Amino acid sequence: RQDNEACRSLAPYYKKVARRFRELKIESLSIARYDLTVAVVPDRFKHIDFEVPALVILPAFSKSPPFRFFSDVFKVATVMNWIQTHAGAKFELPELAHFTDNEQKLFKEQIKARELRRLEREKEL
Repeated sequence: RQDNEACRSLAPYYKKVARRFRELKIESLSIARYDLTVAVVPDRFKHIDFEVPALVILPAFSKSPPFRFFSDVFKVATVMNWIQTHAGAKFELPELAHFTDNEQKLFKEQIKARELRRLEREKEL
C-alpha cells in the first residue's frame, strides 16, 4: 500500500487518543499505529478487504475475526467512545475525556461566554 495523505492527516488524532488514554491511566488498553508503508500487513489481516487509513480494535480475549473496524468521523472523542464501547476489558471514561483538565476549563469558559452572548442578543430583540 502506498503512503497516503489521509493517513498522515490522521496521525495527530491517533497520537492524541493514545496520549489521553495514557494520561487517564487506562492500563488495560494498548494503542498502536501500524505503518503499512514500511511494514508488511499482518497475516490475520491479509485476506480482509479494508482501506487505509483504518482503525481496528482487537479486544482483550478476542483477537480473531471478525474484526471490528471504526467507520465514523475520526474525532478524538468519537474514537475514545468507540474504543470504550468495544474494548474487551471494560473501563469508564470521565466526561469530556478527550480534553485535558486545562482544555476542559477553557472549553467550559468558551461555552459560558457563547451562552452569555446568546442571552444578550435575545435581550436586544
